[in-house]
Amino acid sequence: MNALPIAGENEGIGYFIAKQWLENGNYVSVLDLNYDNIDELKKAYSKTLLTFKCDACDLETVKMAVNNTSAQFGSINYAVHNACLCLFKGFEEHTIEDFDRVIDVNFHGAINLTKAVLPIMKTQR
Repeated sequence: MNALPIAGENEGIGYFIAKQWLENGNYVSVLDLNYDNIDELKKAYSKTLLTFKCDACDLETVKMAVNNTSAQFGSINYAVHNACLCLFKGFEEHTIEDFDRVIDVNFHGAINLTKAVLPIMKTQR
């Protein structure tokens, strides 16, 4: 079995990646701020699904979740950064802080997940 942490799994692509992996007998850990949509997965896959309330922008909580995933499942084979923030108003209606948050989630979130999983993956070679 493979172990897969997914940052941003509560809905959309992340949810369906998690569901597919679980249906194929793999381990999945969810790193997300919201769990509204995964109750059915938690019930069906309680032994192979971990959930962590985690902000992809916070490197320390991402590392904690990834380290716990590795300890629980024995390895980390893949990682999916799916945490994403989109802006839906007109460009001129958004503040610089809005754009900073998008960059933080969409760019720095991916870096944080990579920084958390890479040391573990390198030891598994």
